[in-house]
Amino acid sequence: MASHPSEAIQLIRTSHAAVDPINPATIVNTALDLLWYNVFGTNEAAQELHGNPYGNRLRLYLGSSNDLRLNLSVARFSASPAALQALHA
Repeated sequence: MASHPSEAIQLIRTSHAAVDPINPATIVNTALDLLWYNVFGTNEAAQELHGNPYGNRLRLYLGSSNDLRLNLSVARFSASPAALQALHA
């Protein structure tokens, strides 16, 4: 992140993750938290909820240096009805 700060800022902008704009260190901490959840939390959530709890089929990502390219290339997923039901139970 130190060698590519603009990419870190784009990650924060497109994810709408909370950071303290006065403290740039929060960008690093938040980015690491997002990546940790992506690696460890997603699979565990899918296992516990009996399906994928996340969907981005209709999500429009904004805040990157090339939003069109990002939206055309990002992997798209649908949330599993079973996982969504488990979240509301």
